[in-house]
Amino acid sequence: MNRDPSIKVYMLYGGVSLPDQDESDLVYDDISESLVPGILQKTLRAMKHVHETCTYDYLIRTNISTLWDLRYIEPLLLSCPTSRCYAGGHNLNPINIYSGVSIILTPDLVEECINRQHEFIMELPDDISIGVFMNTTSYTPQTTESHQYIEYCNPHNIEQIHKEIQDGLDRKVAYFRVKNMNQREITDGMIYDILLQQIYGLSL
Repeated sequence: MNRDPSIKVYMLYGGVSLPDQDESDLVYDDISESLVPGILQKTLRAMKHVHETCTYDYLIRTNISTLWDLRYIEPLLLSCPTSRCYAGGHNLNPINIYSGVSIILTPDLVEECINRQHEFIMELPDDISIGVFMNTTSYTPQTTESHQYIEYCNPHNIEQIHKEIQDGLDRKVAYFRVKNMNQREITDGMIYDILLQQIYGLSL
């Protein structure tokens, strides 16, 4: 999981049994695996863990449908503010609510999330709740562009899949968002397999 010593990666889980759990897995037995409020609860708990155990410049909150190219995270972060940074690649609202695909925070705002977590609206999806909370405090927004979205393919669009992947690779994007509506289990798996081979020399 942690291929670059300067980048610490964690996977978050609710109350599940992991036979091969390691230090990259944060398992919270008292949190149910649910979209609402489970994801937000895990996110806030993990923020506290990172803030208390790591020395860091930025925290990136992402999701399972996003594959990051670790080679290009540093250029992405160099484009972000160094304090009170609330950044992301997909703004859901004119008042700055960034999609959970990529939410980037500096430690000062992470600390504020932890200290004021009782103010989060737990009935909202996690990224919306984070954005609503951020708009109760001062921050510097940054909409990033180092990404490639692959969302309209199906298992038969082999040429289109390769074209969209290559476009992202040529632009040296920091992450690929993979969430297709058509036969998602098959389509997304195909795309992930290609990305893992192209970027990391791995296969599913």
